[in-house]
Amino acid sequence: MLSTDFVLPTVAGEHRGLIHGLAGAIELRVHVPEKVRANAVAVICHPHPQFGGTLDNKVVFTVFRAYRELDLVTVRFNFRGVGASQGSYADGMGEQDDLKAVLAWLHQQGSFSELTLAGFSFGSSVATAVWSQALAQGWLGVELLLIAPPVTRFLLPDELLPSVARVAYGDADEVIDPDQIAQWLKTYGQAADIAVFPGAGHFFHGQLADLKHWVASGWRGLEA
Repeated sequence: MLSTDFVLPTVAGEHRGLIHGLAGAIELRVHVPEKVRANAVAVICHPHPQFGGTLDNKVVFTVFRAYRELDLVTVRFNFRGVGASQGSYADGMGEQDDLKAVLAWLHQQGSFSELTLAGFSFGSSVATAVWSQALAQGWLGVELLLIAPPVTRFLLPDELLPSVARVAYGDADEVIDPDQIAQWLKTYGQAADIAVFPGAGHFFHGQLADLKHWVASGWRGLEA
């Protein structure tokens, strides 16, 4: 059984560990590249826990692969009640606490200040809700990546997206009405980089390679 006293590895590769959260242990997968970008980390939030969402979701893994190729230390984690993470689903608020615990753990590692935060579907609502709080706690925001934001199912903050926000969705999304996403972006997404994938459904079947390319090609680190 893994200890919840997980320490960020220095050896390149993918590592599995547990950290402390408010509902108990939180399961992490951390990838450390051979050549690490100093101070930079990417954290990815998975889709809804009650509908099969896990850190191994194909869209989440696609985003992970894009960030991995950019030499970012990349963290995926399971929300409470999923995989080895303890607790049970908590209507999004508890899941925000899970993300905050991951970010606090990263701060404790002492080497990160530049945050790339991504989420798919439900995970994008969690990421959006926590973003401003993360910046208030000292993180430097590099990118807020939202894929298929669930605007018809979960409340997202009533504030403009930051200038570093990037949003992707399919115009054939069968879960979240793409017209509603477009309307939401007209209200809150003036400063965001927005990509609409023609013919793509919610899970981007057949277009994951295109999604990966978009994620990787549009990422911009902070200028030195």
